[in-house]
Amino acid sequence: MQFEDIKTDRLLIREYSDHYLEQLFEYRSDPRVYIWYTKKQESVEDLKEYLKSNITEFNKDNGYSVFVILLGDKVIGDIAISYWDYNNERSAIGYAIRPEYQRLGYGYEAVNAVLGFMFDVMKRNRIQAGVDYNNKASIGLLKKLGFKREGYFRQTEYKKGEWKDSCLYAILREDWVKNKSLIIHKGKIG
Repeated sequence: MQFEDIKTDRLLIREYSDHYLEQLFEYRSDPRVYIWYTKKQESVEDLKEYLKSNITEFNKDNGYSVFVILLGDKVIGDIAISYWDYNNERSAIGYAIRPEYQRLGYGYEAVNAVLGFMFDVMKRNRIQAGVDYNNKASIGLLKKLGFKREGYFRQTEYKKGEWKDSCLYAILREDWVKNKSLIIHKGKIG
């Protein structure tokens, strides 16, 4: 299966290519963004090498794909999908939004569209996300999308001289279908 661009009301979600590298680095090198990443890429070349060594063919078992979130021609964020445990229809998602575009609904719109693709087109059963316990904005987005907290893990990463805790959130296809039905129903009566 080939990935086809996803269009929303305001955004275009497209598979990453090096054409977007400079824009990706602009916000991924911002301390407000890289604070949540395991490792900061120090240069455009570092980021290019990281992506080159990690991105695999789309929809590959145990693969990793990155998608850019475009508002017009501007990259305002990215979404990563890990296609691990293909036999069990399970994937992991991660995302980052350029700080000046946070809290404007773009993250919700983009991740919601990708979840729709993952559940409706790719027929995944479970999408999960690991998140730093202190990343309240990301946790809030996951909850708004219908993810449920399934675990709390102590001292999972060592950053800047201290241990960080993390949480695991997940959403099942059945939850997605139910949430989508509720949204459509509310829209018809409201």
